[in-house]
Amino acid sequence: MSHIEVQQGELLWQDRKVPFEFAARDLALLLNYSLLRRQYEAHLAAGNVDARIQDSPSFAWRADAALVLARGRADINSLTVTSGKSELHFAGQLQDFHNPRVSGEYHGLADLGALASLLRQPQVRTAPPIRRKRFLEHPDIFHRGNVQGKEIEWSNGRVLLRNGRISASFSVTPDRLRVSSD
Repeated sequence: MSHIEVQQGELLWQDRKVPFEFAARDLALLLNYSLLRRQYEAHLAAGNVDARIQDSPSFAWRADAALVLARGRADINSLTVTSGKSELHFAGQLQDFHNPRVSGEYHGLADLGALASLLRQPQVRTAPPIRRKRFLEHPDIFHRGNVQGKEIEWSNGRVLLRNGRISASFSVTPDRLRVSSD
């Protein structure tokens, strides 16, 4: 598909309507059905997507995914999403479509300067990538991982941070956020 566009769309998220718009180019889907395994093998690619969520500035991204769709689960062999200097790589599994549980491993780079601009947070002026690599899913842990960053610049008008660094482990549960030094 060479072009698809959504204007004045709404995403329902936990009983909230979230307005969004996007225009995508160079979309491709290759879908094969395995009669013996009773599952679909899919490869999906989005060459260039311009998106806007609520009233935030628009941002461009692209994605590539290889997955297997079976009854009640999806095996995500690879998922890569990139936007500017940021990128995310994920491989894992989505279990039980009625009560979804995701497990897997991811790593990536997040350009905090671009993210801060998108979230309209002028305090973060520049920030080279933060790197994370961790495994998802545990009965008591919603998410855990490591975060590293360097050359971070931040200012709130009174305090200025230049060439800042961070290296920490974290875990997030529904009840708390825990951060500890590496």
